[in-house]
Amino acid sequence: MPNPLLSLRSNLIILSVETTLTTRALNPGNFYGKGALRVQELHQCCSRLGVNPLNVTCHDAPDLLDGPTTHWRPESIAKAVGSYATEHAIDCVITFDSSGVSGHLNHCALPAGVREMLTQWPNSSRREAGSSQQATTSPPRPDVLVLKTIPAWRKYLGVSDVLVAWWLHRPSAKEKARDIDASLLPMTDSLVVNRPTDVALGIYAMFAHASQLEWYRVLFVLFSSYTYLNTLQPMSAVKSE
Repeated sequence: MPNPLLSLRSNLIILSVETTLTTRALNPGNFYGKGALRVQELHQCCSRLGVNPLNVTCHDAPDLLDGPTTHWRPESIAKAVGSYATEHAIDCVITFDSSGVSGHLNHCALPAGVREMLTQWPNSSRREAGSSQQATTSPPRPDVLVLKTIPAWRKYLGVSDVLVAWWLHRPSAKEKARDIDASLLPMTDSLVVNRPTDVALGIYAMFAHASQLEWYRVLFVLFSSYTYLNTLQPMSAVKSE
């Protein structure tokens, strides 16, 4: 069985049919006193996305309380994520970048906490492609991808943002002239474009969060560029802030 992939309160992206997805929420979402209901909705949402219910868990601790203005300490994030990732041999973590998409302080704090987790990892060696060596004391340190926050002017372009992203990510004339095999270059941005069926599934899954579906969130789901495409960056390529 392949190692699972961990997504921290982010859109789940199925990378291949052989990938096992897990979701780890860092709190039950109890800012409005509906934590138990929010956890049920999270399970329902993930079930619609095809995630095994046994792979959906929720951390609940006083140092990671819900709230858009609540700042989380990196050490607390590192402990909550690291213990789970070690126990389940997670090989890749997807989280927010330092802008957090929404700008909520707890979202923005996640990458710093995940960086802290990597520095504290019991076995400092990362998993090397094709390597037959296995860690004797703990799983190899996971790779980390961050969801890139797009500029405000692109946020509500919807499916039209696919064209904008294609233009921004097109190879330059210099790169074309050099004719370098892209597979030999260091990984930078990865543009993930959802198929129409994926978009429909994502919208269907989002509607499982009935207690959060205010009218403006419905509009966001329908018109947000994030519904149609996302850009992932390896944390190693993102400057620490």
